[in-house]
Amino acid sequence: MAAATDAHTVLVVHGVTHRTPDDFRAEIAELTDRLAPRRVEPVFWGDLGPGDVQDAYPVAAAATELGKDTAATRTPATTVVREELDNAAASGTIFESVRGGLRRIVSAVDARLDQVAPETLTDHLRHSIARSVRDVEAYERNGAAIRARLDAAYRAAVDEAERVDLIAHSLGALVAVEWLYGAPAGADASDAAARRVDTLVTLGSQVALFCEVRGLQGATTTAMPPPIPVPIAFPLRRWANVWHTLDPLAFAAAPVLEVTGRDGPVPIDEYRLDVARVPTSASFHSAYWRDDRVLSWLPRVL
Repeated sequence: MAAATDAHTVLVVHGVTHRTPDDFRAEIAELTDRLAPRRVEPVFWGDLGPGDVQDAYPVAAAATELGKDTAATRTPATTVVREELDNAAASGTIFESVRGGLRRIVSAVDARLDQVAPETLTDHLRHSIARSVRDVEAYERNGAAIRARLDAAYRAAVDEAERVDLIAHSLGALVAVEWLYGAPAGADASDAAARRVDTLVTLGSQVALFCEVRGLQGATTTAMPPPIPVPIAFPLRRWANVWHTLDPLAFAAAPVLEVTGRDGPVPIDEYRLDVARVPTSASFHSAYWRDDRVLSWLPRVL
């Protein structure tokens, strides 16, 4: 791997689910390898967000299976079945052999198949939605402090860098776009009009959705429809927006925003990731960091 250089710096802004710098480390390590000799700098803000919501997640073992004959005092069906199997195993009946055989069959199957079970898919989706809602709440409360993290990383890089790019995932894309638009970013923030960013890459972004729902915050104004597309000016040269067809939290930006950059109009290039293989989990919203199509494409666009 070539040595990193300050001449070309890529700032990476994370989105939902990252609560500690360690949560972000694997993505940064992968990008550092793929984008060398560019210098990759993480922009972490997860500590400014809330903790996870855990108590509201459904737990199967704590619930009674509901059917048309379910009585108010009925023992959960899962518990009944488990007790019957345990009793059968203790007495050495045929159930012990059946259960042992089933266990061996299941163990022989690729463990990834277990991840496509409906319960697991739903659990992944539920966690993703819950964390997204909480992170949105945190950004609405602490937006200036969160954008200040990005501005500090930019100020640390821009004096030595000949080129600065941005990669932003999920809610991090909104952080990046509103920072580019001049939204408040702390007392020591750089001059929004003097910022120079070459390329913005957004992955699994909700920027267009936020624009339509509550507008995009700038220094002195809020850009929002009507009309569509919304005219907006950013200090950049190129914007590429990537979304997975099965990502429920990703939205196209080109139909909603009409961007003017430093050198004139900036068409938003939309890139779609189709399902290339049988999915092994419902983590489509975080799959961008692991998708070789994205990782192989990034060095060509940055």
